[in-house]
Amino acid sequence: MNGEIKKSKSYLDTSFKHVSFLASFKEQRRIQSDMIIEFNPEKLLSIGIGYGDEIIALIDFYRKKHPNLNYLGNLRHLECVDLHEDAGENIVISNYSTLNLTININNRYDILELQDNEEWDCILCSFVLHDINFEDKNNVIDRLYKALKPNGKIIISEMFLDNNSTDMDSHENHLRMNEVEKLYESFIKEINNTAELSINTKNDLINHVIRTIKDAKLGKRDYFMNLEQTKNLLLSGGFQINNSTFFTPNKIVDYLGVIVARKPKLIKEEKY
Repeated sequence: MNGEIKKSKSYLDTSFKHVSFLASFKEQRRIQSDMIIEFNPEKLLSIGIGYGDEIIALIDFYRKKHPNLNYLGNLRHLECVDLHEDAGENIVISNYSTLNLTININNRYDILELQDNEEWDCILCSFVLHDINFEDKNNVIDRLYKALKPNGKIIISEMFLDNNSTDMDSHENHLRMNEVEKLYESFIKEINNTAELSINTKNDLINHVIRTIKDAKLGKRDYFMNLEQTKNLLLSGGFQINNSTFFTPNKIVDYLGVIVARKPKLIKEEKY
């Protein structure tokens, strides 16, 4: 893997802290957490940690499923990675010190730093792939594949558009831009309807969404994944998928959802 994959400069807008109040993101975290708890990994890697709300939600879901607060299934090692220096700031590690759980928070460009060592039982890739240039996505899938143990699971939490264009000028594609605007219009509507947010916070979030739409139109960042493209990327990268459980849509916002795929366990040929 060369070092040529570039991710646009990432920042965590202070208003972005408040997206945890949005029902769509609560639903997204619930789906992710249910999958992780079902997989019951010992070593979990969370890429795109943001402020850490997803990990807090995961711990809370574990606790609700198992009232014994010292029980997190097999989970013993959790590593959270994000480019931003404030990543994971909502996580207070001391709260979980009795859970026999090691939490590492690394501020680095996560996917480039992954080792090809088959270390992880499960990788949660949360709102990251849409932010990587389309021509680099194959290399990223390859890196994730090599970081997983055989039979390990990858969970991709994303916003998915229907437009299937892979053209370098696809940012100018009228159909695609219509979908981008519909996606973010749904977020704006949800923000306006969320009672827990103050007027100032709503305005800040909406301005953030408007900047995102503008950047997408200018082709600065991808800001989307396509479901069929993602499926093909995973298959070409060696992953196996179950068509009946491959994608779980978000009930609140149609454009959100969670994909799961598995790295196959290779069967060694017997010697006679």
